[in-house]
Amino acid sequence: MTLFLLLARSGAAWGSSNLSVAVDPRFELLGAVQRLAGLGESSEGIYPEPSLVRKRFAAFRSHPAVKAYAAAASRRPSEEAFGIIFFFLTEPPVLAWKVPRARLPQGFIESLGGIGAVESFLVEMRDFARASKFMEFYREHSRGYARYESLARQELDGTDYLALMQSYLRQDLDCRMTVILPLLYSRSRFTSFIWPYPYQGPGRKGKGPFSVFTIHGLPNIRDGRPYFGLGDFFQDGDGYKPLYIPVEWGFVDSEEKIKGLSALYGPAARDCPPSWEACAKHLVISALSLRISKRLLGRDIPLPQSPAQAYVKALASRLVEFEIQKARYPNFQSFFPRLVDEMKALAASP
Repeated sequence: MTLFLLLARSGAAWGSSNLSVAVDPRFELLGAVQRLAGLGESSEGIYPEPSLVRKRFAAFRSHPAVKAYAAAASRRPSEEAFGIIFFFLTEPPVLAWKVPRARLPQGFIESLGGIGAVESFLVEMRDFARASKFMEFYREHSRGYARYESLARQELDGTDYLALMQSYLRQDLDCRMTVILPLLYSRSRFTSFIWPYPYQGPGRKGKGPFSVFTIHGLPNIRDGRPYFGLGDFFQDGDGYKPLYIPVEWGFVDSEEKIKGLSALYGPAARDCPPSWEACAKHLVISALSLRISKRLLGRDIPLPQSPAQAYVKALASRLVEFEIQKARYPNFQSFFPRLVDEMKALAASP
């Protein structure tokens, strides 16, 4: 995969960061099949235009790969899992597994019908990639892709957000973060993933190095040029995905205590994931993002009035203690129990 590394604000040379942004041939291949299946968001004006793609690959509209994708798309959430599974493959047309099959995210594999069904689909995708000469098409447009990547880097203004997160947490997350820029592929509900996952079940923390990736949305056209909105990346939930690593570790250490505070879930449920455990993590992530944006970027993230956001504000206020008392709390992991204390106080309040 071609990666263009983001420049840290320190002025270090390109290639010093663990945060990268790139157009990815695996997802462009998946997007071409998606378009031939008559699916995907409207994105005319984005280079290469989907209409040109459909014309270029018109002879393959009835290819088994296209039919298989269309069938999966009718069985949500099956279609959504492709965006995760393709991250674990090498570039077209080989599309070989980069990790042992036993270590793949089994939930996504099962949503596609199991490993047998996934392997059958990949056989068809490999055939489509070879027969259609997809990589020739991809290389023909390499200059255009490079331009998109360059524009995306400009939007980030040289900021290494991963480095900023680690600076705030005062700990190394041992991860690489990749932002995938799709031009043909329309992402679905599952847009980001961490592998291996830092929570491996009760009492078990996942160990790095971690791969964190986000499939960004399709660009818009602003002032005649593509615009991904990466300048607001730090106010996007996906931009904060690496924060799940320390939060999941903290959850392992305090799991039973947090489960005992499930009374907080009722008032927050409307603005939270569909379980108290997931909601509790979401609240902590939101509080961290609030403080990091304020502390390191000077940005205020506006919060609507709701019980969930009241919890977030309370947790964010408690994080000020972490920022000030560096000797007492050398890193975020040492401070996590104080956030659990704040949840207890919220549960006890009338």
